[in-house]
Amino acid sequence: MMNYLISENYRIQRVKRTYAISFLCLFAVIAAALVLKFSAQMDPNFRYGTASFYYSNLLAMNLLLIAISFLFSNVSNNNMEMMKYSISFGISRQTIFWGKLVVSLTYFTLLCAICLAAMLIFGQSLLPYEADTLSNFLKGVANMIPLILSAYVLGYILGMNKQPSAINILILLVIYGVSGDIVRAALHPFPSLAAVYRLFPSTLFTDNLLDFMNQSIHIRWECWAVGLAITIGSLIWGLSSFSKRDI
Repeated sequence: MMNYLISENYRIQRVKRTYAISFLCLFAVIAAALVLKFSAQMDPNFRYGTASFYYSNLLAMNLLLIAISFLFSNVSNNNMEMMKYSISFGISRQTIFWGKLVVSLTYFTLLCAICLAAMLIFGQSLLPYEADTLSNFLKGVANMIPLILSAYVLGYILGMNKQPSAINILILLVIYGVSGDIVRAALHPFPSLAAVYRLFPSTLFTDNLLDFMNQSIHIRWECWAVGLAITIGSLIWGLSSFSKRDI
């Protein structure tokens, strides 16, 4: 397993897309803070030059984060020939499945940690903030973590199934972008079941953002329960399907 992790790490390091995405993400984080800072200096009536607004952008960009996570999770999944060679050399499918997931997830986690650190540094040093802004933002991030993780794992599984990337991204956007609205509309004739839509990822993301903006945010167990359920279910399905799939 360790040898495969090392080889997978080497392969990912040679993919230029990894560096391009990382650079663009970090650049966007820094540029956004500078734009808000200079805009506030140029216009005294500019209302958005605050750390609270700066942080809210991250909590609102869940779909963009999911799209980025999909690109990272499938950074080496499209190399089917390499998978064939690995299997022919006696490497088990389980090793390939877990190895690719662990290495790519490690890089994605590192990117997220660096971007989050940059946001905290620039947000606290350049922009005015209220006493509870930082703690509220960290609570919002904590609520996002299990949902983004579930999207990452599900995106990784979808990518391993040979479907076109456009279809996989569309599936993720439906689940994490509008699933709550679809369920809410479908259950509208059944008032006793109407609250079920609040347990869908898209609704959890929206509620998390609204709670942050209203300064009423707290750690939500629903985010962790739903996120972990999707993650575990995706892993069980993905490992089973990959073990039976023709490569």
